[in-house]
Amino acid sequence: MSSADGLDAPKRRNGKQQACEPCRKSKLRCDHLTPICGRCTRRNVPSQCKYLASPVKKRPTRPSISPCPASFNHIPKTNLPLHLQDSDGYEIFAAGSSYVEKCPNGFLGPTSYSAIFLEHQGKLGIELLDPCKSFHKGSNGPQLCHDISVPHNVSNHTPIAAAIRLGVDILNAIPSQKICEQLLDRYPVLGDVVSHAPTIRFAHQSFWSTYGSALKEPRDPAMLSVVSEELCRNAWSLLGANPPKGRQEWVSSFTGHCFRWEIVGVLLAMFGLSAMSLSDWDLLLTSQDENRSDRRKFACSMRDLVEACLLLCDHADNVSDLAVYLLNFSTSLQTYCETGKTSYLLWKSYGSLVSATTALGLHRVVGDNNPATFMQSELRKRQFIGVFVRDKTVSTLTGRPLLLGRRYSTCQLPLDLSDEQLMAEEPELSRIRDQLDNNGWNTSGEVYASIWARALLLINLIREEVLEISLDVTGLLTSNGFIFTMYGVPSAGVLCIELLKGSKQAQVVLPRSEVIQKLSIFISCLEWARPTDETYTLCGHMQKVISHILDRILTASADSDALPAGVTNDMDIPPNLATEDDPDWLDWLNNIDWTKGPWVDVG
Repeated sequence: MSSADGLDAPKRRNGKQQACEPCRKSKLRCDHLTPICGRCTRRNVPSQCKYLASPVKKRPTRPSISPCPASFNHIPKTNLPLHLQDSDGYEIFAAGSSYVEKCPNGFLGPTSYSAIFLEHQGKLGIELLDPCKSFHKGSNGPQLCHDISVPHNVSNHTPIAAAIRLGVDILNAIPSQKICEQLLDRYPVLGDVVSHAPTIRFAHQSFWSTYGSALKEPRDPAMLSVVSEELCRNAWSLLGANPPKGRQEWVSSFTGHCFRWEIVGVLLAMFGLSAMSLSDWDLLLTSQDENRSDRRKFACSMRDLVEACLLLCDHADNVSDLAVYLLNFSTSLQTYCETGKTSYLLWKSYGSLVSATTALGLHRVVGDNNPATFMQSELRKRQFIGVFVRDKTVSTLTGRPLLLGRRYSTCQLPLDLSDEQLMAEEPELSRIRDQLDNNGWNTSGEVYASIWARALLLINLIREEVLEISLDVTGLLTSNGFIFTMYGVPSAGVLCIELLKGSKQAQVVLPRSEVIQKLSIFISCLEWARPTDETYTLCGHMQKVISHILDRILTASADSDALPAGVTNDMDIPPNLATEDDPDWLDWLNNIDWTKGPWVDVG
């Protein structure tokens, strides 16, 4: 647009006219008048109205996250995850991002109090304050007064005596190293899509190599107290304050002298699940004490120890992958130990698992091609699938609402790789991934834990749709008969009248064939009314009336005073309905009071 002096505003690279600096920074529409635009003139700031040929913009720096190779082309569109309009702008809200790592107290999504600051981080030319931290105004600028990325009142204090004593009781009740190794060797891996066998075995070996001397029989309470205090300190410290640079660093963060109660609880839960797969007369069980002499007693004993580990972990005000692992295995073990699969304790345990899953942000896992964190990303996908599948199973069993829905989750498929292949380094990792097909399935025909995870996710995406229909309360509040008589019968009556008028006047306005087909289907629907329904009599009466009208329409050559073939004389048809020569013979349909009973007054 040209101004009075004939000069044009500079144009951008895309050919559109450039806005002045005040309008551009305020994200307001500029009329591009030169030398001063109309908005700056109205605001009385002509000195600030400047046009720059190439305005300098500070682009926000975000991690480059490539899409997961696992394609969803073979999944119906209704099963696809919810995509935000600007996916690049919301990568910071994905699990595994630097922001989530800095906020261990919980995942914060795109509608949280801090989302607006994170979304526009760097766009305004300033570094916005870290939403994990609170500041106060000082003489030299903002000064940190509280940082929620550091767990409060736990890691900076000595573990209390009660927690140490509870830890001693747990350590004293752990089976011998030989029994633990036998149980881990016989752990039923089939169907377990959550655990990573090489990591579990390394953690088990690390536990006994680090603390084996203190766990030798007879066990010294003083030495167990030292071990318990170290485990408490580790469990109450922040795990993953700095994202690991590789698989070895990640494993080292919770093994050796960094061992935590979360891993102890996971191992104990696996021992209990392994015992449930044995027979009661197995030598491994018969050699135990009386309180662990059969598989159920042994599993319940491990369940009690796992719950004690959970109690110690609850002192830390943060959530981590290990905490979700522990809750997942604890819920699985409790399922076997509880006599009632619908018990409240089991339901509460499952609720804690879902809460930890969403707090960690596992429902918003994104694809990660970084070799340093690739294995952790894939294991997080499998962790989420384990919880997602359990959610559908529990909902089906109890008939209770879903707690973890696909509409609020990314539901990404993990790559079909073995546990050993996940630990591969570059360039071997790239070569292994290139051997997968376009949808992420392996082409070797091998069956891994990941293939079970992928299949279960695809099945349960469909299962969730079925549950949404089955558990929909709107379909349970009213009977079919009420819906048909309240909404269907009046509409069917109008259509019948118009069809009959059209047949007499030879001026059919409605699509005759389609209307007749729909009315025929509606007649069949009226049969769904049960004898105990309050509208059963009316549905049966209207079924006969609409059938009689359709017969008259389709049998135009029949005698108007005779009943059409197939219609019996026991039909309660109004006398004026049989007199087609009467121009008002259908007025009785207009006299029905559809809101009161009896709904049909044909007298």
